[in-house]
Amino acid sequence: MITSIAGSDGVFVENGQANLPYHTPMSGDTFSGVMRVNNGSIQYFANGSWLNFPNSYPTIRLDSNIVNWARDKMAKEAEQKAELDYLKRRSEEHPSLKKAYEAIIRAEERLNAEIDRAVADFKILDRLVGTESNDHNQTNN
Repeated sequence: MITSIAGSDGVFVENGQANLPYHTPMSGDTFSGVMRVNNGSIQYFANGSWLNFPNSYPTIRLDSNIVNWARDKMAKEAEQKAELDYLKRRSEEHPSLKKAYEAIIRAEERLNAEIDRAVADFKILDRLVGTESNDHNQTNN
């Protein structure tokens, strides 16, 4: 069961109920805390009666900048894939283009490997540097 939803950078949560109703279980009431669905409402038993859970629903949305960035990135990746598919198809239709297509694929693989090595190097250096103090971060911001 989801008990709460919280937003963060770029994610906004509006409306809804942050906390579910709470009731103190009564030691003499073994029925306390039992839940049921009644006419489409979720209810729980507390203090001798059935109570409805709140019927509020949160709205969750992303910052439009994030959505636009993702949309642009997906469009660019789709264009790149379509271009590579075209080059592959052309190289299969015309064997004279095959070596040029293979060179493109090798270059892409080398670039990805180089990026992976650079990221790994950065992470090693980052571990060597260690964490910065909050005072240093605040003066640099």
